[in-house]
Amino acid sequence: MGRNLLSLGEKNNLKPVQLATFWAKDQPGVTLPLIGPKTLEQLNDYLPVMDMKLKKSLIKKCDLLVPQEMLRPIFITQQLG
Repeated sequence: MGRNLLSLGEKNNLKPVQLATFWAKDQPGVTLPLIGPKTLEQLNDYLPVMDMKLKKSLIKKCDLLVPQEMLRPIFITQQLG
């Protein structure tokens, strides 16, 4: 999964952490992803992501990398759709 995320990010001019954060923040039921930068450089990679949206086609490609059932318990999936 990591290699695929890296490749997908490179094709879209995004660092892997940016693509992963983009994708996570746009999941149903997610208000804001938790981030844990240890350096100012890492924080600067995260910040632009909070104000941007991924294209639907890129979200679908990310969705294929991580099956939805791995992300949420079944009862939440049933409630959120």
